[in-house]
Amino acid sequence: MLPNIKKVTALFSALSRDSAQYDLCLQQFVLGLATVLKGSVTDKMHWTFRLYNIKQDGHLTREVRELLWFYAVDFCDSLQQGGLAGAQTILDG
Repeated sequence: MLPNIKKVTALFSALSRDSAQYDLCLQQFVLGLATVLKGSVTDKMHWTFRLYNIKQDGHLTREVRELLWFYAVDFCDSLQQGGLAGAQTILDG
């Protein structure tokens, strides 16, 4: 099964420093992964915004906002029910 082209395009755009092209060199790929895995909270937030900024216009679509809201509510519910362990289950997927 091939991945959804919109998801792949969004991922490449978030990893690539040059959003006009979808070329991704090894250095950009490694830097993107390092940001996701070891970056500061601010760096991770910026990277995540680039990932979900589908139209690359500086705004999130309504669908993306609703999806993120759903995850935020689910995360908060897990914190209330199971503390940090319950929330970690959500984060781990």
